[in-house]
Amino acid sequence: MQESEKRTISIIIIIALFIGAAVVFFTMTWPMLNQVLASNRELAQAKAEYQKQANAVQLAKTIVDQYKNLTDVNQMVSLTMPRTEELYNVLVQLNKISEDSGLIIQSIGLQKPSTGMTHPTSSTQVLLKTPQQMSLTLSLNGTYEAFKTWLEAIETNIRLMDVTNISLAGTSSLLAGRETNPTLDFFNYKVTINIYYQP
Repeated sequence: MQESEKRTISIIIIIALFIGAAVVFFTMTWPMLNQVLASNRELAQAKAEYQKQANAVQLAKTIVDQYKNLTDVNQMVSLTMPRTEELYNVLVQLNKISEDSGLIIQSIGLQKPSTGMTHPTSSTQVLLKTPQQMSLTLSLNGTYEAFKTWLEAIETNIRLMDVTNISLAGTSSLLAGRETNPTLDFFNYKVTINIYYQP
């Protein structure tokens, strides 16, 4: 065989192999490539869905944490304005405040519970219930500085209390049972306090 014929046969064989490879690629590899591309698209969608679900779970955790904080706030509001009068707790608090301030409670008077602020009647539903209140009248003995301390303690007490009326009269410290000399800094106080609760 001549050299040119050998070259021609080699070229034909190469072309046949190239065509065979192309046929194998397009009949076997191309469908697999399409499957890989489709799988990649599905994987990307699954990742996006997973990220969305992870974001939703994180949001739910945040809401649960906020709810836990709201529970603490709800407990604080219940201490500030409980659902019943809880008169015993009020008396204990007032006694403790008076002792810490240096005042002596002589007497406590309770007035009948009454409705606090009134809402005008209308056809619309009232979302907030009207707070109820009761009034206490306290007779106290002590110095002016002790009374100032007592007022500050009432103002910052956890239970919501409003001082609505104050009257005072001078008295001798000896008459109040103190062993010091009579001074002008000892008074009898009469204080009216409104205390609120939720119905």
